[in-house]
Order: sequence, then structure tokens, then C-alpha cells
Amino acid sequence: MSGLEVIASIASIVALVEFSQKVLVRAAQLRAVGKDIGDAFQCINDLLPPITHAVERTKKRIDNKEIDEETCKALLPIHRGVERTLEELSKVLRKYTPEDGASKVEVLWKTGKGVFQEKKVKGILQRLHEYVGVLTLSHVEAANAQDFSSSEKANIQQILATVARSNTTQAASLPITFVPFDRNDSLVNRDDIFKAIDQRLTLQSQSRSVALWGLGGCGKTQIALEYAYRRQKITSCSVFWIHADSQARFTQDYTNLAKIASLPPDLKGEDLLIAVKQWIELQTNWVLILDNADDLKLFKRPYSATLEQQLYTPDLLQFVPRTQTETILWTSRDSSILGNLVGVQGGIEIGPMTDKEAWELFSSARGRTDVNQPSEEERELFKLLEKLPLAIVQAGAYMRKTKVSIRQYLKSFKESESRQSNLLSYEFQDTHRLEVPNSVMRTWLISMDQIAKDNVDSAKILNTIAFFDNKGIPFELLKAAAGPNLSEEEILVAAGRLTEYSFLQAQKASDEQLPTYDQHRLVNLATRQALTETQARSFSGKALEIMNSLFPSGKFGTWESCILYLPHTLKALSRRDKQDYNSRTPLLLQRVGRYYWEQGRFDEAEQLELEVLELYKEVLGVKHFDTIRAMSNLASTWHLQGQFDKAEQLELEVLELCKKVLGVKHPNTILAMANLALAWHQQGRFDEAEKLELIVLKLYKEVLGVKYPETMSAMANLASTWRHQGRFDEAEQLELEVLNLHKKVLGVKHPDTILAMANLASTWYQQGRFDEAEQLELEVLELYKEVLGAKHPKTILAMASLASTWYQQGQFDEAEQLGFEVLKLRKEVLGAKHSDTIRAMANHMAMERQFTLNNTDTDH
Repeated sequence: MSGLEVIASIASIVALVEFSQKVLVRAAQLRAVGKDIGDAFQCINDLLPPITHAVERTKKRIDNKEIDEETCKALLPIHRGVERTLEELSKVLRKYTPEDGASKVEVLWKTGKGVFQEKKVKGILQRLHEYVGVLTLSHVEAANAQDFSSSEKANIQQILATVARSNTTQAASLPITFVPFDRNDSLVNRDDIFKAIDQRLTLQSQSRSVALWGLGGCGKTQIALEYAYRRQKITSCSVFWIHADSQARFTQDYTNLAKIASLPPDLKGEDLLIAVKQWIELQTNWVLILDNADDLKLFKRPYSATLEQQLYTPDLLQFVPRTQTETILWTSRDSSILGNLVGVQGGIEIGPMTDKEAWELFSSARGRTDVNQPSEEERELFKLLEKLPLAIVQAGAYMRKTKVSIRQYLKSFKESESRQSNLLSYEFQDTHRLEVPNSVMRTWLISMDQIAKDNVDSAKILNTIAFFDNKGIPFELLKAAAGPNLSEEEILVAAGRLTEYSFLQAQKASDEQLPTYDQHRLVNLATRQALTETQARSFSGKALEIMNSLFPSGKFGTWESCILYLPHTLKALSRRDKQDYNSRTPLLLQRVGRYYWEQGRFDEAEQLELEVLELYKEVLGVKHFDTIRAMSNLASTWHLQGQFDKAEQLELEVLELCKKVLGVKHPNTILAMANLALAWHQQGRFDEAEKLELIVLKLYKEVLGVKYPETMSAMANLASTWRHQGRFDEAEQLELEVLNLHKKVLGVKHPDTILAMANLASTWYQQGRFDEAEQLELEVLELYKEVLGAKHPKTILAMASLASTWYQQGQFDEAEQLGFEVLKLRKEVLGAKHSDTIRAMANHMAMERQFTLNNTDTDH
């Protein structure tokens, strides 16, 4: 053994012994001030002395030259691994050990926070325990060297070397925990349910997929959460928790997993979903939880699905990972999940709790453990609450917070029956619960009344967010609901009061972000039902006001915020009092419509624009500026839907109104002229279109200037008309000018700049410059996919242009394949009767004919 290795080993050991002594001192300090710290902290004193003893023995053996070179090489990184693990433990102890002279409050605060680190400490101690085993093995090998054969010694050396090597990669091999909630320490052990899950998900079971189903609030999610943590503790498996209540949340969780997996950041859409699915399948041991799979249509199409259903119905089941060692646990309110997403025998109904379980849960929720058995009043309460966990927890939390007795609670509960709604009973009724009253609603109403009395801010937030979507509620919405006079801390406290009553669930947030919130859909509904007509009108108006201030214009650059607020905006709009006109309503409808329009979702945009137009006509009259603008927006949408005749008639009407009301040189009048010219262009009336486009361009230059988007758009439209007139050189020169202006003013990745590139490529195509056109069209397609997405109409048009170019270049196989994809996407996005779809069908048929002719020529 070399001198350097001896010195390194001895230095490592001396440092390790000294450091372990410091860790012991910190552990003793924490135990001295924290009487109620967890078992893991108590075990530190038991585990560190054997480690110190083991490394000291190693030093003695090195001093006596009893360790050979190979063993020393293996032990050195093990000592360093112990040192790193001790440093990690020391950081935890240092963070949660109060300083000398700390106040009693500081002591309670620090040690109280330390309790929540017990899981982390257990993991550290487990690693130290493994190191003790390895070090002990090395001493056994030395003490009994004469008892081992040469092959056995080699095995021991190999074990030591393997542990040393794995020490450097240990962190990478740790199981992944992708779970949005901490473990529920107060969960009551529903032993029969967990036994049933274990029986169905054993390694010997033919089916490794099980569904927990039952009424909302019966505890499905909490049971799945507990199973995930239990399973991980026993088998050291990875756990992946996916929200399955909507396509958007399913995709968002997969997006977050993609970041954890370090997958390429440019993956989007189905490519991302497939990549994450395959990544999970590559894990050696995992459990997948698919929570709240209530809308089964998201996961499986009808067996007799038509072509239209196949195109429009999502099928998320194809993105759920499958392996021979899979474990998948679903939760759903819909019992028809059996036989569809899991086997008929793969379901476990989560029914009411037993009396014992209900009493244990109630005692825990009330914070009482001094009673041995439930009273008659408690039994009566459990019966009224149907022994439903959510109702029991809420009742206990109410009594604990308000200090009311069970008798007072029961009296209040029974007195409020006249206020109950039959709506919840109707929505969740089944053949097994026809005569059971809706006790969850009763519990929620009592809690709502108490919150209104105790905390006005909490009640204001609760009543306002009842008119938003119940999932993914940003903190900004709570802040707006609370009003401008509350600080961020006060809002968090008010929201915390709602979480105490389980009316909100705060989701984990990163260090830089505030939490987002979820709300059970029945709480959301129950809150609205509890409001008087006057209150409902007031809070729905407040919700509209909030979304009107937060939802952006819908134009490029605002789409991320649009995605965030769209579900809440749509709910606020749908839940407004439609008999009471609110000036914010059409403004908000217009912005949502613009977002749909920008996204190529023209049918949805049309519906909102029709609603806006009717509102403005009724309230403001036909000649009002807002009404005229609404007519113009609708005409633009009809144009993009291929309804050119309807668009032309409405645009003519808009133009006449604009001239009368606004004057010829008003920007809106010029826009109406531009839209009319565009309609004529689409109808093939190029000479008429050119004349009007020349007027539009001259007016825009005069009124706005050359570098305005409207002026550049007018130049692009004129160039497009020239191209269709066969004036390719003039079109090219103008399009080059337009492209340079767009790049300078808007940037390369703006949709209008990409459109200018596409127009120039079209002109090169018409000139027969197919190679140049192909290169530019490839760039356009990639940019559109990045900026707008694969299914935007402009992206599909770029694909169609590229397919045509390939066809002209003689690349018939590639052209046909891309043409078929274009046809499929246009049917899905635009519909079978859209003019672009019909054109795609004709182009595809022409390509197929050419492909057949080429094959025939080859055969001859």
C-alpha cells in the first residue's frame, strides 16, 4: 500500500471521527430542547457511536499495517461517503437546533419545524446504517481472514469496491417522488381497503391496475396518497401522481415530469406525452396514481367511434405507461371505470367508514384523544353525516375551531335543514343512496356561516372564487377577490382559514412562487347555492370585474396569461346573471374571442362574437362604435371559416357604417376597407381587390405611417393580389420589403413575420424557384410549430405549401405522406366542409393519381 494512500486514509478517518463528535453534540442539543422530536432524531445517538468505533478500528488497522492495498482503496471512498452523509445530517441539525439563550418561542418554532424533517433524517440514517454494515464487514474479513478461502476474500473485496463505486451515483438512483401532497399523518387506517389494494396489486396478480371509486368526499385520494407512501417505504419504488380530471391538468403534470426527467425542452403536445410515458416505463420500479379520473371520455373513445369521434375525442389512455411490473392506481367517482379503464374485478368501492373508523377520524379532527368510545350524540352525528370522511373532518374542524360542543353542533345542524338544496342530492344520487340525505351540504353551510362571522376576508374570497373554475386557482385571483386593502400575508392567512375547513387545498409551490389552489367541485357549487340572489349577483359581478382586469387582449405575446385565466374567465362568464347587463361582459367576451381567433379556434370565436354583437345591438344600437367593431370582428371570423359570401355582405355593411359614423380616414374605416378587399381576393375578384388595396395602403401610410402593423399587413395583402394576377416580380419586391419591415419592427418569431416569409415562399413557388421555396417553407413550418403549435390553421397551411413544393420537385412519396397529414388535420381543426379541407382532399387525390402513374411507368 502506497504512503499517499495511507496518509489519505488516516487523514480521512481523523476528520471523520472529529466531525461525528460534533454531530453527536448537535443531536444532544436538539434532544435537550425538543422533547417531542421524532423517532429518527432520537436514533442519531444510537447510530453514530458504532460509526465512530468502526472508523477508529480502521485507523488502528492501518497503523498496524493490517489492511492491504485493495481494501484501503475500497474503504477510502466509503469513509468519504460517510463524511458527506454526516455533513448532510449536520446541516439539518444546525438548521433546527436553537442557539444558546434562545427564547422559548424560538425553541418551539425551530424544533417544531424540525419535526417535519423526520422523513429526510430517516433517509440519511438509513444510508449511515448501510455504511456501518460495510465497515463491519471489512472488520469481519480482517478478524477471520484465516477462515475465508481466496474466492470468499475476493467476494468481500468486490462488495467493498461495489459499495464504493455506487456511493458516487447513489443520489441518482434514489426513487423519484412526484406527489403534490405530503403524507397525511392523521389518516385513519381503513385496514380492509388497504388489504384489498394489496391483494389486487401483488406481484403475483395478473392485473396490476386497480381503481378506487365512490362518492366525492369518501376519501379516495387520501387512501391513494397513503398507499403511495406505504408502497414507496416498503419497496423503495418511484411514485408518480397525475391529475386525471382534465386533459389540461394531465398534460401539465406530464410537462412537469418532463422537466424532472431532463427531457428535451422543445417537446410539445403528443410528442411530450409519449416521451414521458416511455421515460416512466424505463423506470425499474414504480407506482402511478391517476387521481380524479371522473370524465372517462378523456381516456377511452367509444368502441364504435366514428371518424369524427376519433378526430375530436381525446384518448389519454394511450399515454398511460404499461410494463410487466406496472402498478397503476386510479381514483374516480364513476363506477363505469370498471370494465373500461381497469378490469371488472379491478375495482374497490370506497364506501362509508365503520363506526370505529368514523370515531377515530372525528377524534383526530377535533384534537381529542382522551375519550375511549363515542357518545350517543357522536353516533347520531356520524349517522347524519353518512360516515363520509370529508363531512366528518369538516365537522370536527368546525367544533375544534369554534369550541362549540357536539350538542350545540347537532342543534345547529338540525335547525338548518330548511336551507338545504336538493341539487347536490340529485347530482350524486345512485341506486345505493336514494333515501340518504345530502349531509355534506349541511356541514358546508354551517361552516360557511361560521367563516362569514369570524373572517370577512375569508368569506369574501370563498364567495368570489365560487364563480371561477375550481381547479388551478392562481393566488392572483384570491388577491383580487380579497380587495386592494389586504397585504399578501393577510391574504395567505385568509386563504389558510379556508384550507382549515377543507374549502381550499393549497398546492405545493416553489420557493419563488405563491401557491395555487384547488377547490372540490361540490364546495364550489355549494358556495353559490348558499348565496342569496342579491349576493350571487354581487359576487358574480365581482368575478367578471376581476377577469376583465386580468384577462389580456388575446394577441400574440399574451397567450401564456390567456391559458392561465381562460378556465376561470369562461366560468365567470357562464355563471353571470344574464338578465342583468354588465358593460364588462362584452369586453371580456371580445378578448376571449380574440384569443380563440389567434389560436385558430374559429368556431368558438364565432359563438362569442355573435353573443357580443347581440348584446351591443340591444344595448347600444347598430350605429355605435362598439357595435360596428363587433360586426367587423365577426366578418373576419367568417372570412377565416371560408364563409366568404357572408363575410362580404357584413363587411359591406360595416364599411358603410364606418364611413357615416367615423369618417373615411378613421383607422377602423380603413380596416373595414381592407377586410372587404380581402373578401374579394378570396372570391377570386383580384382586380377589384387590387384597386381597394391600393387605396387602403395609401390611407394607412398617410394616417399611421409605414412601420405600423396595419400598414405592413396592407402591403402584404397587395403583394398577394399581385401574385395571383401573375405579377410575380412586383409581388416579390414588395414582399421582400414587407419581410424586412416585419423583422425590424416585430421580430423574427412574430406570427406576422412568419406569414411574410410564407408569402415570399409562395411567390418563389409561382416563379418556379422550387428549391428556394422549399428552404424557406421548411423554416416557416418549424417557426409556426414553435410559435402557434402543430394544429394551428396557419401551421397546417404551411404543411400544405411544403407538400405542393415537394410534389413539383418530384418528391411524390414525401408529398403524398405530408398531404395526407394535412387532410387529416384540416378535417380535425376546420371541419370536413371547410374550403381548405375540400382543397386538401382534391390535392391529395391529384397526388395519388400522379403516384399511381409513376409506379405504372416504372413497371413498364
